[in-house]
Amino acid sequence: MASPFAAEQLQVRVISSVSTRFQHRQASLAPIVELIAEQYRLQPGNYLAFFSSFDYQQQVARLLAERYPHIVQWSQSPGMDEAQRKGFRTLCRRRAGRGLRRAGRGRSAKGSTCRAPG
Repeated sequence: MASPFAAEQLQVRVISSVSTRFQHRQASLAPIVELIAEQYRLQPGNYLAFFSSFDYQQQVARLLAERYPHIVQWSQSPGMDEAQRKGFRTLCRRRAGRGLRRAGRGRSAKGSTCRAPG
């Protein structure tokens, strides 16, 4: 998949104080949500976040929606077929609007299409 962002938009931040190892995930949820919200507050726009599993992605999404309901989210869902994945990629490429697109990886049962949690 081609990047929906231009090279000059790339910014990599390493946050060594937050461990995303499996045994630390629960403790990492709030710090990750706060980092996402702070970045969005400083520079509203479109962001793409990757997580090591759909479960982890969904945990972050729930907490982000609870604390910051004004930040629109779209997420890749487990079990998406090729047409649904294509729809998600198209959504990621859209320049209009602001929000967070999330993509998880891992093996999972069938899921729903992209959605904007509400």
